[in-house]
This record gives sequence, C-alpha cells and structure tokens, in this order.
Amino acid sequence: LPLLFSEVPDNADDILAMIKDLRHGLGMSVRLLQSMTLPMLVCDEDRRIVLINTAMIHLLENKGEPADYLGSDVFEFFLQNDFMRNFLNKAFAENVAVDNVQVRLSGRLGGEFLVSLLVSPLYSPDGHVEHVSLAILNLTDIRNREREILTKKMEIKNMTGAPREQAAPVL
Repeated sequence: LPLLFSEVPDNADDILAMIKDLRHGLGMSVRLLQSMTLPMLVCDEDRRIVLINTAMIHLLENKGEPADYLGSDVFEFFLQNDFMRNFLNKAFAENVAVDNVQVRLSGRLGGEFLVSLLVSPLYSPDGHVEHVSLAILNLTDIRNREREILTKKMEIKNMTGAPREQAAPVL
C-alpha cells in the first residue's frame, strides 16, 4: 500500500497536465474556428449549434456574438434556407459529406448569396456521427467579378471586330 500512495501524486500531476493540454488544445481549436474568415459552424445530433464563428453570423445577416447562438436550433439559424435541412440531415443519417455544392442562400435582411457548401460528418471514436461541420464559401463577389470581366471581354471583342479604315499604302 505505501507504494500505491506514493504513486498518486505523480498520477494526479499527470492527470492535471493532461487536462491542461486538453483545455489548451480545445481552446485553440475554438479560437481558430472563431477567427476564421470562412463561415463555419458545427451542430450536434440534436441539431443544436455547438460551435459557430462570426463570419457565419454575418453571412446570413444576423447580429450578435457566437456565444448568442450556442445551443440554438441550426434549422432556425437557416430559417430562410430550408434546403439546408436536407444537407445536414443527410450528413447525420447517411454519413454523407457534401463537397462544393453551389446553392443560393438568403440572409435575414433579404441579401442573396451564391455559395459553395462543404458539409462533413464528424465521428465519435466508435464511428457514430456525433456532429456535423458546415463551411460556406461565399462565391457572390467572385461570380460578380467574373461577369464583369466577361462583359468587358465582349465589349473589347465587339470593338476590335468592327471594320476599320485601311491605311493608304506607302509608296
């Protein structure tokens, strides 16, 4: 017994060090998610938001801080975008990831956004889908700029395709 008791402080110190490492890693993961400019969220199997960043909140024209949305129903968050229910439910029910599906999202203030969805099931150690992550790439500005470039290209093509006066030959 004396040997067993002499090991307890070492084990307790090891456990405290492990907890400290876990807290540090989790804290860094949360800070990383919240600081990313790519809109992201994670919901649990009850479809409650467990992680969300400011970029996601702003994309859908919502107000508040990430903490205001924790525990909220993810479908309420995407109220104007009912099709999101299908993508998220499919990830949970069928373990299906969605990669680069382009859809139009509506914001709460009426904004329309062309986006690419990235939905991924997150598995527990026993292989059960425990959470689903969602990242959204806003393509609206890219597509608008692409349209401007194509319009300018057509204007230039039309200008250069017009008949020109030929210079008189030099003798």
